[in-house]
Amino acid sequence: MVWKLLTSTLAFLSSIRDDAMRVTSVCVEKKKSSVVVMVTTSAKDSHNSPSYLGAVKEGFDKIFRSLNRETPGSYEKLHSQIISIVISMCRSRIMSRARFIRRGQRQGFDTILEKVKGEIARFTMNEDKRENMRLTQVLISRLDDVQISLAKDPSNTSALDKKLELIINAFGDISRVSSLSAMLLQDIGPRMEPELCSCLLNTVNKLAHYEICAWTFVKLSRTYSILGHTSTIPVRLDETAFGKPPAETIVFKLEEHLKTPRKK
Repeated sequence: MVWKLLTSTLAFLSSIRDDAMRVTSVCVEKKKSSVVVMVTTSAKDSHNSPSYLGAVKEGFDKIFRSLNRETPGSYEKLHSQIISIVISMCRSRIMSRARFIRRGQRQGFDTILEKVKGEIARFTMNEDKRENMRLTQVLISRLDDVQISLAKDPSNTSALDKKLELIINAFGDISRVSSLSAMLLQDIGPRMEPELCSCLLNTVNKLAHYEICAWTFVKLSRTYSILGHTSTIPVRLDETAFGKPPAETIVFKLEEHLKTPRKK
C-alpha cells in the first residue's frame, strides 16, 4: 500500500508538461536499505526526451534529498520545502492546468469562477455556500495576481512560483468544501454550461493534488526513513519499445475449448 501510494504520487508529478505525446511511467523498487525510482516516457522519436527525463529526475532527486535530513524540522517546514520543489518542477503543467498558458479558445478560470459565484448567490445561503463564495473570491484575486506578474516579468520564476503556491493553496481550500461536488454538478451545473462545472471540479481536484502530494512525502518520510536514500534512474527506451508486435493468428479450436474446465 505504501509503495503503491508513493508510485502514484511520483507518477502524477512526473507529468511536468502538457504534452499528450509524452506520457510518463514510474516504477518503484524497494531494496534492503534504499529505494530505486525508475521513470520513462512514451515519447517516440523525440530528441527532447533526455532533457524531459532529466528535468523529472532533477525534481525527484531534490524531493528525496529534502527527506534525507538527520535532524528533521516541523511537518510544516518540510512541507513548505517540498511544495516549493514540486511547483518549480511542475510549473509548466500547473500553469497549463490553471489556463495561464495553452488556453486556446477556452475561457479563463477567473471568468468561470465569477459565473459560478454569481450562480451561488442566487441560492439560499448555507455554511458551505458562504465558504465557497469566500474562497472563490480569494482564488480569483490570486489568479489576477499571477496574470499581473506574467505581464510584468514572465522571466521572474521565483516570484511566479510563490504566487502559484498561493493558487494551489486556494484550490486546496476549495476542494475541502464538503458539498463542493454536489454544489457544482447538481446545483449550479444545470444553470450554466454543464461541462464548465465538470471541468472546474476536475481542475480544482488536480491542482489541489499538488498540495496533497507534498503532504504525502512528509507523512511517508516520518514513518519510512528509507525514502531519504532514494535514487532516480531515467530509463530511455529505443524505438523498438513503441512498435506493435506482429499480429498472431488465433485459431479457435472447439474441442480444446470444451476440454478446458470452467471455474465455478
